[in-house]
Amino acid sequence: MRQLKSAEEMPGSYGLPILGETLEIFRDLELYLWRRFEQHGSVFKTSVMGYKRAYLIGPDANRLVLVEQAENMSSRIGWYFLESTFGNNILLQDGEEHRLTRRLMYPAFHGKAIAQFSSFHNVDKLQL
Repeated sequence: MRQLKSAEEMPGSYGLPILGETLEIFRDLELYLWRRFEQHGSVFKTSVMGYKRAYLIGPDANRLVLVEQAENMSSRIGWYFLESTFGNNILLQDGEEHRLTRRLMYPAFHGKAIAQFSSFHNVDKLQL
């Protein structure tokens, strides 16, 4: 299993004090991400409005976050501002709480359940 690097060891820059790389990111996020990916690879650091961030892009980075180092990652910390609007939903849950909720929800999204649901709402049966 790969080890996570500290923020100081990650490639990238925090940009200007407080402002960071905010203007470049807001000007064109896709271009910003592409340039940093080309320059630093799939993992790099930045700062947006005084908040330090790490970007992890691509299948290897996804595997690192979702499988190899999942216990060291937090959706709640990254998306904390959504909790006041959406409550403690599965998007904001981490660890065992997330696994339990996902396990409870799985039957509703299983292939048979989806097929049964779609048969009740078949577009061909609608009369216009």
